[in-house]
This record gives sequence, structure tokens and C-alpha cells, in this order.
Amino acid sequence: MTTLSEKTSKATIIWRTLLFIWFMAICFVPAPLPLGAGKFLVKFIELFISLPDNVSATIATIILRCISLSMIGVLIVQSLRTTRRKIAIPVSLIMAPTIVITSLWIYYSHFPIPFQFWIGVASAEVGVLIAFSLQRNGIMFASLFSFITITFIWATSTGISDDLYENGKATARHIMSASEQIPSGDRGFEQLMEKAFTFAKENTRGDAREPNKAAILALGAILGEEKIVKVAKRELNVKNLPKVIKLRNRITAYKRGDLSRHFWVSAALAVLSTDKQSIRVGIMKEVMDSNGGSGFSFVDLAADLAGIRFAEMATESPESARKLQELIAKGVKLSDFMPNPLDLPEKIELERFQEEYGGLGGAKTKELIKVIEKRMETCIY
Repeated sequence: MTTLSEKTSKATIIWRTLLFIWFMAICFVPAPLPLGAGKFLVKFIELFISLPDNVSATIATIILRCISLSMIGVLIVQSLRTTRRKIAIPVSLIMAPTIVITSLWIYYSHFPIPFQFWIGVASAEVGVLIAFSLQRNGIMFASLFSFITITFIWATSTGISDDLYENGKATARHIMSASEQIPSGDRGFEQLMEKAFTFAKENTRGDAREPNKAAILALGAILGEEKIVKVAKRELNVKNLPKVIKLRNRITAYKRGDLSRHFWVSAALAVLSTDKQSIRVGIMKEVMDSNGGSGFSFVDLAADLAGIRFAEMATESPESARKLQELIAKGVKLSDFMPNPLDLPEKIELERFQEEYGGLGGAKTKELIKVIEKRMETCIY
């Protein structure tokens, strides 16, 4: 017969296991998954606060992120349920923010900025306080735990909409229908942008943002990486993949194929994200390359940031989306959207990157990022 102490011990093990699983999830899984808040939550916020949908999406994403971080506090309290309360309370209040900040450090690959830091600390402490206030009421606590878990899963988007999916496929087919006539090199980059956004303009019925998103996702899959939209639990299913890769290999930006790919992958990730995860992915890739790969490259990072800015212009508002369509319809040059980055340092090994540039948060790194951002002010948007 199982004793009360054995049951308590098993329950503690279960809670600590859940704490570990949740910690690993918020360290490595894009949160909210994978595109930000789901449409229902965004529309709910729009209805009660009357904010634009992009602002509502940002708020909803922050809310869901806070919910996921507050769960750490809840799980720590339960993991210490056999510890005397006068010890468990201060330990929980110290452990929760420490674990949350550690998870954010791992998640962002650098120490969180002040906004991220204080959001994390506040979420963790709120989770602890709520958990202690309800701990002795088993039904209320179980309801809280279920509510947090279900809300996070239910309110989180897991894929792009059917309309965007179909429009992306249609745009990709349109692009590939005349791929043989597209010239190689930088001019090919320009013509493909013109072709995709002319198609977007022709198919705009009201809000131009959705056709622009479809154009960027199609170009991201064709010129960047065909698996890019798996982030959105979809595939564009571009037929005749060898033909796609052949076209991709002919297209360059400043005579470099890798810069074209960086631009379009980053633009597509920006479309699929509401919390600048595209920037984080770009920087993480450069850090990984510096550790035994091709080395950290400010040239590649400049192409990443140019792609992100392009996507923001294409989708920020109905007005900016329409304006971009009109600009591209007049004809474009590569420098209109990506300033020449070839004089920037690259192939920087990890050890040198840390010592000479101070890593991601170093003064020299920040100075070069400011140089890149200053150059982008010369773009046509």
C-alpha cells in the first residue's frame, strides 16, 4: 500500500520533471510558436483595445511570452512543495527569475536586453506569488495550471493561413513559369523582385500586405531555401526542385550568391515572425559559422538586416505595402534595397570575434551594426 510520503515524493518528482521540460522548451523552442500569437487572440485584443493589428499582434505575443515564463515560477513552487514554507518562499523568489534569465540568455544567445530582462523577472515573480496564493487550494491551483497551459497552446499560432499558403504557391508558380528568361547575376535578383511584386500588385484586392507576404515567402523559398516555410508548418511545394536550385544558383547580390540567399531567407523569416526572431536567427548563424565554419560575417549580417527591413516595409501597414508595390513597379536597382556591404569585415573566427569585437554586445560590433543601419537609410524606402 502506497504511503502518503511516497505519493508526495512521486508528485514532487513529476513537478520537477515538468519544470525541466518547460525550461528546455522556453530555451530552444520559438515562443510563441512559431509565428507569434494566433489570430483569435490578436482579434480579441483589437476588439477591446482598438489597436492596429500589427500592434495587437505584438502585444499578444508579449502576453503569451509572459505566460510561458510565469510557468517557471509556478513549477518551482510545486517542486518545493515538501519544503517548509518559510524556506520555500525566498528560495522560489530567487530561483524563478534566475532560471528565467538563464533561459532567455540561452534563447537569445546573449544576455537579455533590459526590456527582456525585466519582463522575464516580473513574469517569474508573478508566477511564484500566484502559485503560493493558490497552493493550498488544490482545485484552484489545478485550474490555474490548466488555464496557463491550455491558453498558451490554444492561443499560439502554428502555421500560416490557408489563403497565404495558396497565394504563396501561386506566386511561386508565376515566378518559375518564366525562369528561363531571367538573366543571371544581380540583374536576375532585380527582375525576380519585379516579377513577384508585379504579380502581388495585380492580385491586390484591398490590403496589399497579404499579396506582399506571399511574394516574399515565394522568393524566400526559391532564392533562399525551399524549406523556409516549414517554420510555418507548411511547404510551398515548388515543383521541379532541380530547376529551382538551378535558378537560385544563377542569382547574385553584388556578384555573390550567398548574399541573395541571406536577403530572401531573412525577409521570409521576418514575415513569419512578430518578435524579431529573424534577426536572432541571422546573428546565431554567423556565430555558428565563426566557430569552425566560414567565420562571423558583417557582410552577411548586412544582407540579413536589409532583408528584414525590406519585409517590414512590405508588410508594416496597408499604405507602406502599397507604396512598395508602386516603387517596384517603376523598376528597381539592387542598391535600392541592399547597400553594398562588401567592404565590411567577414570570416572572423570566434576567438577573434570575442577578443577584437567584444562578441555580440561589444562596442565594435555595435559600431558596425550602426554603420550598416546608417547605410540602409540611403535605400528608397
